[in-house]
Amino acid sequence: MHLFDRTTVDDEVWDEFEELLIGADVGINTAEKLIGVVREKADNEKLSGSLVREALKAEMVNILSVASQGEPASPAQPRVSLFVGVNGGGKTTSVAKYAHRWQKEGKHVLLVAADTFRAAAIDQLKKWGEWAGVDVIAHQPGA
Repeated sequence: MHLFDRTTVDDEVWDEFEELLIGADVGINTAEKLIGVVREKADNEKLSGSLVREALKAEMVNILSVASQGEPASPAQPRVSLFVGVNGGGKTTSVAKYAHRWQKEGKHVLLVAADTFRAAAIDQLKKWGEWAGVDVIAHQPGA
């Protein structure tokens, strides 16, 4: 049974969900904040499992949209965003999606390959850069 397919969401579900978030490389502070906000809403509004899932989605979107706004970049100063995480976590794909979004917002985007030890990392980034319509800087593999 999936976590939020249950009619009631108890402590076990919240603990399991927190483990999933941390295992998915969500920071501990963010995981705790997310669970705290949604758990309070679920308790106050007596939400069932499926409604808790929707509240979680909404709060995740809220956290991500607030985090992605950041400080406005000065035209005289470039903004650098560093994406880190475990292998196979989808960083390169996420970078491409952000690059595409920023490009559509009229920003000048440049992708720089940092994962040069993984086989085909540079090729993957170049393909995503082409898809997003942004330039990619990369050196030789293993550099």
